[in-house]
Amino acid sequence: MDRYANPSFRFVPVFIAMLMILGPITGMIGNSNDFTELSSEQKRASPPGVGTSNVTILTTTYLNGNHAYDHLVVGCNHSGTSCGSIISNGTLVLTVNSLIVDNGASIISTALSNMSQGLGTSVQLTSSWQGNGAGGAGHYGSGGSGGGVSSSNGGSSYGSGHETGSHGGSISDSNGNLVSSGGIGGGYIVISADSIDISGTVSASGNDGDPGYRYNNGSGAGGPGSGGGSGGTVEMWANEVTITGQVIAEGGDGGDGEDGDCLPGSACLFMYDGGDGGGGGSGGIISVRANSSNNLNISTNAILSSTDGSGGSAGAPYGTGAAGVAGTNGSAGSSFTGTWAGWSSGSGGGSAPASSSTPDAYEPNDSQSNATWGNASISASTGLNSTSWSGLTIHSTTDTDWF
Repeated sequence: MDRYANPSFRFVPVFIAMLMILGPITGMIGNSNDFTELSSEQKRASPPGVGTSNVTILTTTYLNGNHAYDHLVVGCNHSGTSCGSIISNGTLVLTVNSLIVDNGASIISTALSNMSQGLGTSVQLTSSWQGNGAGGAGHYGSGGSGGGVSSSNGGSSYGSGHETGSHGGSISDSNGNLVSSGGIGGGYIVISADSIDISGTVSASGNDGDPGYRYNNGSGAGGPGSGGGSGGTVEMWANEVTITGQVIAEGGDGGDGEDGDCLPGSACLFMYDGGDGGGGGSGGIISVRANSSNNLNISTNAILSSTDGSGGSAGAPYGTGAAGVAGTNGSAGSSFTGTWAGWSSGSGGGSAPASSSTPDAYEPNDSQSNATWGNASISASTGLNSTSWSGLTIHSTTDTDWF
């Protein structure tokens, strides 16, 4: 029998040759760390409590409180003509593996209306529409004073870097009716992630105060401006952070004083005063941390700003009236970028991040910046969140709270 005449026999030499060629290659793939091992960067752990869903936001979306995702993208449509935005009132906590905010997209948070700390002082006008500028809100520092006041009416500094901003003072008429609203304070944004990439905007800035008005917008003295809201807080805790856009927690500007004026056809006394400007809001607080300097990538074109709000300008007088007095600027805020140990495999399973400073992120009223972790007990039911702590150092004079 001619074995080469049979097709099955003709296949045997080819099959053996293929085994001789592929065998070494297969062994190389199976044993090479280049193919099977993840790099140390790839082995980075997730923060505790990440979600499992992937979400892309392309329109305006309202989110408050705590939200967890696997991957979250705040992006733009294919043509780039419309971009998504997350709008929050109060506190927004995002826990994700990755967050991307595209150029043109944004995350914006403002303070709740029921703030009681750091408020700028409001002003009630006399029946002749006279009054000083309202005070700017405080936060990291004090708010600016409204023009014309004999002593500061800006809001006081408060908090420990883990809270929203506050509201500027308003202007009301002699009957208590609102004339000019004070600027709303910036909110509180906390982002815990493996990676954060910001090409767009993350903002917890305070809003500007309203300008002053003349009575019924007619002839008369110019009304004073209201106070600017203070910047809130933005915290980013990640293994890797890239920022080419802007992260801001700026104070809002005080409202400008209105000009005194006499409208055509009116009988005027030729002496209407200009209005005083409102005080600027204090800047807020920004804290951005990655697990190494190599993983903290902030472009030279990026903007990280917690500047103070400017005082409102003085209104011009009419005739022989007196010019208003400008408000003063609020205090500058704080912007910090640096490194920490990052999320460890322990933190992903419920124990503490391996850092000497991160405990303060869990102490909302704490002012101490160098507390250290002790021992954590992990919830056996979820394996995610620590249920109790021991061994946390508390500073003898500045730490007064437990969580």
